[in-house]
Amino acid sequence: MKQLFLFRHAKSSWDDPTINDIDRSLNKRGKSDAIFMGNVLRQLGFIPELIISSNAKRAFSTAKRIASVIDLQTERLIKDAELYDASIESLLIYIKSLNDSFDKIMLVGHNPVLTILTNKLTNNSIINMPTCSLALIEFDINKWNDVEFNSGKLLTFEYPKKYH
Repeated sequence: MKQLFLFRHAKSSWDDPTINDIDRSLNKRGKSDAIFMGNVLRQLGFIPELIISSNAKRAFSTAKRIASVIDLQTERLIKDAELYDASIESLLIYIKSLNDSFDKIMLVGHNPVLTILTNKLTNNSIINMPTCSLALIEFDINKWNDVEFNSGKLLTFEYPKKYH
């Protein structure tokens, strides 16, 4: 069994329109939502063994906050530029190449690709993954290379406003 945590970064700041997209940081709500969702994961018992984040500042900042709440070791938190502007096809290839020694891996990235990927992997129809949301997908496989579209089961879809 493999579990893929698809996590959209928390709310980012648009205060300075001159900042490049990749360099936008989290706003106040984004920072608190990331901590909140880390606690939700912890309470539900959904703990990844590895977190791989887009190299965008807002995504990695989200990942760091989640990792701190769930007590994930720092060497299990990775930043990867491939996740920043990935297509659906490149993300599927990326997932297939994940290390089989990990059964529960979180990818922290961006929309609209995460919403589309969630739907393609699970044959669901989530309209939009809001900021700081998680789609947890389970696959009845032993190797990440066996992940295919429509092969996963959506275990849960979590987001801050679900709790407020």
